This record gives sequence, structure tokens and C-alpha cells, in this order.
Amino acid sequence: GAISDQRRMVTERVAEGHSGQSASNELLAEVQELKSVTREMGIQVSEMRAEVPTYAEVLSKPKSVGRATIPKHSVLVSSDGAKETSGDVLGRVRRALDAKRLSVLLLSESMDSDIVVREATPQDLAVRTELVRCSIVEYDLSAFFMLFFQELESDTGSSRSLWLLAIRSRQMGQSHIEMCMAHNALTLHVCVLGGAVVFIFLGGGPGAAAALLLGVAALLAGGAALAHRAAAARLAARLPAELYGCVAERRGRVLGTASVAECWGPRRSGWLQALAVAPGWRRRGVARALLAAARARAAAEGLESLEAAASQLQAAATGLLHSAGWEMRGSYHRPLLGAALTLPMTRMGLELPHAVDARAPYRSPRNSNRNLEASIST
Repeated sequence: GAISDQRRMVTERVAEGHSGQSASNELLAEVQELKSVTREMGIQVSEMRAEVPTYAEVLSKPKSVGRATIPKHSVLVSSDGAKETSGDVLGRVRRALDAKRLSVLLLSESMDSDIVVREATPQDLAVRTELVRCSIVEYDLSAFFMLFFQELESDTGSSRSLWLLAIRSRQMGQSHIEMCMAHNALTLHVCVLGGAVVFIFLGGGPGAAAALLLGVAALLAGGAALAHRAAAARLAARLPAELYGCVAERRGRVLGTASVAECWGPRRSGWLQALAVAPGWRRRGVARALLAAARARAAAEGLESLEAAASQLQAAATGLLHSAGWEMRGSYHRPLLGAALTLPMTRMGLELPHAVDARAPYRSPRNSNRNLEASIST
């Protein structure tokens, strides 16, 4: 009986050992399965991280920042366990670019890549000069037609013009009114008087009168072309002395430029002396992006306002400034041939009330208190 009891105890212990071994095997299987699941999760996290652009990738491929698209995985897990969305990543990248005075803008959905607006460098001077020259000389034909046919506007709207001049007489002054009224009929007077002299006193026929008309037209066209090229040369000479400049670049090619110079006056203002875009890239938002960059830089420099002037030929530029928040300061006539021939100009301005700069010149206590009150109220 004792032997049978001992054998039974041994059998039970062996059975318990087998059950413990099976339990251990099941536990090991669960551990292996957990490891495989963890490995798969790590692979998924790595794939999610790979889909998010790094700072270097964003700087080299600005297209990924400009487009407001939702990525496949919207939640990212960083190395320290914090979670952030793809929008947070784009925001950090944009702030990093803003700190370097760069901005990546998507100008058109149909474009293959974006355009970067950056600060101009001395290496860009030649390209910027050529852009400015092309933007000025392209008004040769428009200037010729305006100078040659401007008396038609005076004849068809003479009553309206006289009424407006009478209203503005107190602000402009009598000399300015006489200048506005005199320059509109210069071409007509020259042609009529010259034709009368040729036909009556010199005995010329209709051919001579027509030749005189063609000569006057050629003189106006040549004068407009020479004046535009001289203006382009003067502006190119002022570019190196600018306060700051911006360029719009695409794949290393400069497509547009803006230049701001110091504006003389009692206020600390900037003068937008040049805004030019390559002909093939106009009406795509390049000029608007350059204006935005110039405004941001002006605020960073502590300027109180930006000023500019556009002629009657630059109606598109005037409309662009209006849409960008610029307001009309006034109008005047720039003399081209004394008081007999002038060019209508429009003065534009943009106030920058929130611009503050520690490098600003000394101001009187009255102005300082006024600026302090404005900042506190803001």
C-alpha cells in the first residue's frame, strides 16, 4: 500500500509538471505575439514619420508647405511621446521661415512648383535692373497714344473736367489748374498751326501736312522712348542705395522684384520705388506677394508708412495697390515739357501703425507718449 501511494504521488507530480510546461509554452507564445504586434506598430509609426516633411525637405521643396492639403496620417508621434498634427508641423515650418524673412506662397494651383519671396542680395542686382528696365520701356506705345490723342479726352469731357477743376481749385492752386488745362491740347495745336504754316505760307499740299503729322508722331514716340530709358537708368542707379529689396524666385530664376528706398519727410517712411514682374508671370499673384513681403519688412524695420506714386499709364499698378490696402494721398501732374506737357500722377500710401523698432531715431516726448498710448490701446 505504501508503494502504491508513493507511485500515485509521483504520477501526480509528473502531471503537474506537464501542465506547468504547457502554461509556460502558452505564455511564451503570447509574448512572441505581443512582440510581433509591437514591431508592426513601430513600422507604422516610422511610415507615419516618413510622410511628414523635415525642415530641409520643406526648404528644398516649398510646394509641400504652400498647399493646404490633409496628409494621409494626421497624427504624429514624436520621440518624446508628445502628439501633434500635421498642421502643427506646417505652422512650425512657416514660423521658422518667417524668422528668416522668407515666405513660401502658392500662387496658382496649375503651377508645378511654388514661388519663394526672399530678401534681395547684391548678386540679384543685374537681374532686378533688367526687370525694372523692361517694366518701364513697355509703356512706350501707351505713352505715345496718351500724348498724341490726349486732347480727345479734353474735348469730349471738357465740361466735366472744368467742373472738377473748379471744385479742386482751392486745394491745387491756380497754377496747377492752368497746367492741367494747357497740356491736353499741345499735340492738336502743334499739328494745326504747323499745317497752316506749311499749307498757307510755304505752299505745301496735303502731302506736306500729312508729313508734318507723321513727324510730330515720330517726335512724340522718340521722346517717350528716350524718357523711359532715362528713367530706367536713374532707377537702376538708385537700386544699390535702397533701404531693402525683395525678389520672387522660382527654381533659381528671379521672376519679380520690389525695392523700397528711404522717403524724405518728417515721418520715418519708405518709398516703393520699383515693383516689376516678368511678363510671363503676371496676374499670378507675384506682385501681391512682393507687396506683402515689402510690407512685412517695413513693419520689421519700424517704418511708419509706405509711400508710392503711379502714373496714368499704370492703372493696373494703381488697382493692385488699392486692393492691397493702400489709400490715395492725392494727385498731381509731373512736368514733361514744362507746363505744356505733363503726366498725371497718383500718390498712394499705406499706414503701418503697429511698426516698432528700437533702432528708430529720437522722438520728442509728445510723439513718444502718443505712440505709447496707441500701443497700450492696441
